[in-house]
Amino acid sequence: MATVRLDLSKIQNALTKLEKVSKRSVKIGILAEAQYSNGTKVSDVANILENGWVQRVTPKQSAFLRYHGLNVPPDSTLNCPPRPFFSNTVKSKSEQWVKLGEKYFIANFSVENADNAVINGLTAIGTKAVADIQDTLYDNDGIAPRSEATLQMLSSAESKAESDSGTGRKQSLYKSGKLFNAITFELI
Repeated sequence: MATVRLDLSKIQNALTKLEKVSKRSVKIGILAEAQYSNGTKVSDVANILENGWVQRVTPKQSAFLRYHGLNVPPDSTLNCPPRPFFSNTVKSKSEQWVKLGEKYFIANFSVENADNAVINGLTAIGTKAVADIQDTLYDNDGIAPRSEATLQMLSSAESKAESDSGTGRKQSLYKSGKLFNAITFELI
């Protein structure tokens, strides 16, 4: 009788590689170093846009707004509604991103190429996620439009406000492109 032995070392090597690369992931967000010309962090503006804010108007702010043609008395309230461009996109698209990543992983997987297969899958997820978030920023689908007060202030000839709240468009979230261009991903 003959004995045949299977060499399982390749399978063991593949399992070891898979265990190592399975700890990798993709992080999607806003470049930490991105800033507007006045030094304001783009991520801080994104947080305000995503979550909204309510603020009591100070006398100094009232004077600034009056200078720009808006009669907003001190102690009144300003309200910026939440414009959840990031969380809404993640919620509505993340399942598609995972399927895309799995497709890239399966198409590129081999024992020798496990790490590259994972990197390709995660890169596909990151690239698509960035594009989808940027589309939401630009198209404003389901996002609150700018208020008439914002339109008036931003159309003021003296207004030099640099933000992504939009000028010349009723749609919010896109003006200078700083926030749009700061959306990125990294493999970790």
